[in-house]
Amino acid sequence: AAAGVYTDVVVPSNAGSGTFNPANYSITYVSADLIVGSTLYSRATGNWNATSTWSTSIGGTSCSCTPGPTDNVVIRGGFTVTVNVTNAESARLELGANAGSSFGILGFATSGNPKLTVGGQVIVGGSASTNNNRRGEVILRSGATLEAGDLVLTRSTIGDDAPAIFNMSAGGTLIAGTIS
Repeated sequence: AAAGVYTDVVVPSNAGSGTFNPANYSITYVSADLIVGSTLYSRATGNWNATSTWSTSIGGTSCSCTPGPTDNVVIRGGFTVTVNVTNAESARLELGANAGSSFGILGFATSGNPKLTVGGQVIVGGSASTNNNRRGEVILRSGATLEAGDLVLTRSTIGDDAPAIFNMSAGGTLIAGTIS
């Protein structure tokens, strides 16, 4: 589905072979708003609120957009994205990659009390990683806040590298429902 808000939606299941047959359908009624977001990928090192930082495809052109509360965000490609506002939001955040040498770093501005709220998971480090270059890293600073439903720190499946790095040596606040 396209990004947007769908109110009181009826969603049919697979119709099967392109011919309508009521036996091939089940109807799910959602009696609330169903919110569908986009997946945004870092395309450059830059600030969270800069439209030039984001693309809707890996390595794509700028989407002229910034993440919102329903968007999934992936920071990879060797880029650092800096939260420089007090109201940054996303539905899910992934730092690092699942293949290749593609680390991703989330930083926070050194002034202005930047805050990022992620409604779901923050996944730090590429899954199935055998290479430290696939790492994910969060660098919190004094006055900065990261709030997440869940914080997931991954680890290499082979070797001693640790692709999940969470740095609070300069201070900051982490609020998470669970940490695993």
